[in-house]
Amino acid sequence: PPPGALVLPSGGGMSLKGSAATRDKPTVAALFATARLLGAMVNGPVHDERMFTSFRGTMATRVAGAQVYLERAVQQGHHADPRDARADGITPGVLSSLILKLLHDLEDVLLTAKLHEAFLAAIKIQDYRSRLYVLRLLLERVPTDRMLALRALVDALAKLA
Repeated sequence: PPPGALVLPSGGGMSLKGSAATRDKPTVAALFATARLLGAMVNGPVHDERMFTSFRGTMATRVAGAQVYLERAVQQGHHADPRDARADGITPGVLSSLILKLLHDLEDVLLTAKLHEAFLAAIKIQDYRSRLYVLRLLLERVPTDRMLALRALVDALAKLA
């Protein structure tokens, strides 16, 4: 490691058995599927619909329907098709609200609480190369399903920007 780098203990595999990360697996899978579908449906800013709004009121019914649709797709082992989703009344606005709901439903944060403090410490490292080194090490410790969900979410947000 570069001089002054934060050194993580070796043998860093995290035990997820019985943890919040294990209990969150279905929610993380749904989050991944939702973000991936949103990314497939949009290619630029969405002007005809409010995005990332509360999932209360009439939106709650639409969000619940989208969640059932995506959970069924995940259980069947295939990706949701944007044309089929639109035919079922699932829009980018509904998907963005579903993302908020799924993030809210997680028992643990997407990066996991165990890594959250380490990420906060890593971003305070003054030396740029050391900071990058530590952040890469930390990213390798993020559970695979959560990293996939995070990447899909970032990709979808980048398309909306």
